Amino acid sequence: MALCLGGLVGCYNLPQPECGFACGPAGECPSSYSCNSSVNRCELSGTTPSCTPALVDAGINPDFSPPRVISQVPLPDTSGVSSDIIVMARFDEPVVGVSPSTFRLERDGIQVSGTVGYTPTIDNASFTPDSPLVSGTFYTATLTTGIEDLAGNSLEKDVQWSFTTGGDVTPPMVVMRSPAVDMTGVDVGASVVVDFDEHVFGVSSSSFTLSAGATPIAGSVSYSTAQRRATFAPTTQLTANTTYTARLTFEIEDTSFNTLSPVAWAFTTGADLQAPIVVTRDPAAGTTGNAVNTQLTATFDETVIGVSDTSFTLTPQGGAPVAATVSYTAGTRTARLIPDLQLAPNTQYAAALSAVIADGSGNMLAPFAWTFTTGADSFGPRVALTTPTNLATAVPTTSPIAVRFDEPVQNVSTSSFTVNGGAIPGTIALSAGNTIATFTPDAPLPASATISVNLTIAITDVAANALGAPFPSAFPFSFMTAP
Repeated sequence: MALCLGGLVGCYNLPQPECGFACGPAGECPSSYSCNSSVNRCELSGTTPSCTPALVDAGINPDFSPPRVISQVPLPDTSGVSSDIIVMARFDEPVVGVSPSTFRLERDGIQVSGTVGYTPTIDNASFTPDSPLVSGTFYTATLTTGIEDLAGNSLEKDVQWSFTTGGDVTPPMVVMRSPAVDMTGVDVGASVVVDFDEHVFGVSSSSFTLSAGATPIAGSVSYSTAQRRATFAPTTQLTANTTYTARLTFEIEDTSFNTLSPVAWAFTTGADLQAPIVVTRDPAAGTTGNAVNTQLTATFDETVIGVSDTSFTLTPQGGAPVAATVSYTAGTRTARLIPDLQLAPNTQYAAALSAVIADGSGNMLAPFAWTFTTGADSFGPRVALTTPTNLATAVPTTSPIAVRFDEPVQNVSTSSFTVNGGAIPGTIALSAGNTIATFTPDAPLPASATISVNLTIAITDVAANALGAPFPSAFPFSFMTAP
């Protein structure tokens, strides 16, 4: 007959019902059966079995035994395990429920990503890491009670075992370098690039350097993990026909802390055939709402000559170039244009750099221009120059006192432009463009005296912005007269 047991998996064939079958571990029997503990057999209730041992043995007993792990790869507590290991566990019977949640591999409590598989023909579970394991590292594998046999019996408890991967004792190596060793005719705009044979740490401006003789070359250093590539990008173009030496130090190491053997090689640049280019500019091209007291800057990729008020100009739309002071700072390779007067509000301006500008090899800049637009005038006038200058000495007693502003002003009077707090009387005159105010004393100034001048915020521009706005402030200065 066939008997299906409630709560158990499968049907069990018995030669005859009165023969019974073995009791469960705690005396369990199916409905209508009871456990005869003297013979450890489930018997049909109300019957007296008369079975021969052969018939009893012929019955198929229900499965109450949990599955067991009978082998593991790698073995527990093994050291020197390959980083490419596939972790495996074999069971003593077929199981179900093997999954990433029931078969895990962890390092320092962090789960390793990988693929979990199960081969039913050999009752074998496997965990294949997505990437090689870290060398010289302790790992723990876990099989949980979520794994069951076909009768629904779970592992009695989680099964764990640990192992340690082998240590990497091979230092990293440079497998490619550009420019190549002793290469000549190298482009002056070249960066220095190296590739390693494995992932490394410690690539920095101190471990990857470039020099010309004893002179270090400024530059930025970067490292691409995906390409295992380090790059040294010089801040400026290299000098033509010059020998350079690139160096990599032992600060660079692999993931197992094996240090790089120091590497150094030389290369020589060729003639400079590259024209300078503008790498940054301010204000940026096409921007609007720029301040009317804007100063312009343009930075080049190499040192240049020829920057002047004729090669760096600023012109309002439909107008003539504005008067300005132009300077160049070789250390930062930056040209600066400071308008003599504030720019007109809500006006488009064109900045231009001409081909007169060139590098040291005579390569000329391609003409370069851009436009920007000012915003509303919210800035008050600024003092651009005083005569006498602040803290000047031995000033003639008959000297007038003049102040030049960066834009036309109004409301300049003996109450807003005072000398010694108004104790020295005089008259005020404005220039034709209303940008220079001159105080002429009614009498010679006192000899060997400190003369104090103060300009107040009553002075405004034509848009009624006070002196120093948007943070209005008075402007004092002083000087000493001659004996």
